[in-house]
This record gives sequence, structure tokens and C-alpha cells, in this order.
Amino acid sequence: MTNKVRMVIMTMSDKHNGYCVAGMDLESSKWVRLINEENSHFQLCDRDLKYEDNTQCSILDVVEVTCVQGRTQLIHQPENICISNEEPLKKISSMSWKDALRGCDVVREEYILGVPPRPPFVHCEERRLMSRPKQKSLALVCAKKTYIIPPDEGKFHSKIIFDYHNSQGCVLRYKLTLTDPDFQVDSNLFLGDILLIVSLGEEYESKYFLLAAKVIQKV
Repeated sequence: MTNKVRMVIMTMSDKHNGYCVAGMDLESSKWVRLINEENSHFQLCDRDLKYEDNTQCSILDVVEVTCVQGRTQLIHQPENICISNEEPLKKISSMSWKDALRGCDVVREEYILGVPPRPPFVHCEERRLMSRPKQKSLALVCAKKTYIIPPDEGKFHSKIIFDYHNSQGCVLRYKLTLTDPDFQVDSNLFLGDILLIVSLGEEYESKYFLLAAKVIQKV
């Protein structure tokens, strides 16, 4: 059984030599994350992101996706939808960030996606006990006084550090791994106030880490 989803692509972040691709379902105005269960970590590969004319999908493309019933349900990532390997993505148009974010609320909670700033992860068992309506793994947040620093020694990805003004009136300082390939740096880069798409990653050492998937500077 298949169905069609029309969405705008908002993240194409690094994931196991492939991509974590997410965006907004234009009909429901809800977050969706595309996965391919044929790939080892459900990441999308270059071949999954090619159109019929062999051009590659890009950020802010509006696409029609053929989805299939997935075999694996990840409780902590309810936004996941499984793509068909039989039908390629179909490009409909492109959007500006201003239009793409029109139906997307900026999240202001006690902790971002329920994850405290130090350390920025939750234990898997704790998350699995959370009621299903509260489960979510993608969000748009307002990041203040933001800057990016080079990767830690022996690591591949830069880190992003920012202030988060939470729903309790407190200012929390987050330091997250940045998986946005467009903002990997060799020296410190100050960005100021930005929007940031964050994602709760896959299980690692019985933990789910909060990741920064997309930096949005100008809208």
C-alpha cells in the first residue's frame, strides 16, 4: 500500500555517509522525516534523492514522495515515513525560507524536545516511557547569541553553541553537534540570532542525542 506526501525539504543533514532528510508536510503542516529501511541506518543516499531527470534534490525543493508502509516503528521518531524504492521523488517547485516556515511554529518549551542542555541527551528507556502524544523528534527553535566552533579532536562535525529562552523564563546554554553540511567550520564563526531546526537522533549507547540539523540565518 502506498500514498503520496507533498512536502518542502528543510534538512539534508549528515547521517552515516548519507542524509537525514526532513521537512514540512504541506497538507497537514506537520513535520516529516524520510527514511529508507533498505539502508543500514535508514538514512537516504544520493540515489534516493535523484529525480527522474537525474538531477539531485535540494533544500527548499517542494517534492511529491511516494511512501510505503514501513516495517519498523521508532517510538521516539513518530515523524518518520518510509519512501518507496520503486518511484523516485518528483519535484513540484521550490520555496523561499519565508514561505517554507509560514506554517511552522517556533517551539518554546522548558527543554528543547525534552532534552536538557547538559548533557544534551535523554536515555532511551526514559523516552520510551513518555506518552505517545508527547513524542516528537523535530522542532524549530530560536537560537540567540549563536556561534559555531570547529569539531572536537578526532570528531567530524562542528559544534553549535547558543542561548535558548525557555518557557519558564530561563536562559539555557546549549552546545550541540551540528550535522548541517553547509556550516562546518575550521575556526569560530559568530552568527548571532538565528533559527535552528533540531532533531533527536538515532539510538547511540542507549541514548538519544539532540542534534542541530539546519541553520537558518535569513528569512
